[in-house]
Amino acid sequence: MYYRYAWGYALKTAAGLIAYFLLMKLLGLEQMHQLRLFNFAIILAGTVALHRKMFRTDEHHSYIGGLFAGMRMGSISILLFLAFMSVYASIIDPNFIEVLESSGVWGGKLTLFQSVIAIVFEGLASTVVISYASMQYFKIYSEDISEVRE
Repeated sequence: MYYRYAWGYALKTAAGLIAYFLLMKLLGLEQMHQLRLFNFAIILAGTVALHRKMFRTDEHHSYIGGLFAGMRMGSISILLFLAFMSVYASIIDPNFIEVLESSGVWGGKLTLFQSVIAIVFEGLASTVVISYASMQYFKIYSEDISEVRE
């Protein structure tokens, strides 16, 4: 049942990441890499919304189940965003890699593969931290295993 929730919220979160990227591109802010921090807020909103939905619809939900559901949702949304970025950087705007290179954040000569790997690691690290932080809030609603065994 939680897979359906994870996919639904992952699609919404990925749509938010893509919309934010396109808005930055439209406003000419794609060179301001500090604005990438807002991606963290988008993933946070998706994860908290997922956990809220899960705990409101199911009273018998474990902490670990919620933690992994949040990581699953975040991973799916990062992979969907990654697929969009790969298509964008290779087909729609091949010069986008040069914009990333000129920022100085990524180092010297940058390839599409290197940028994909960087997005994966950055996204997955954010997802783990966000899911853990969200579950710290929602753990009061999770099922206590010690009470179940008695």
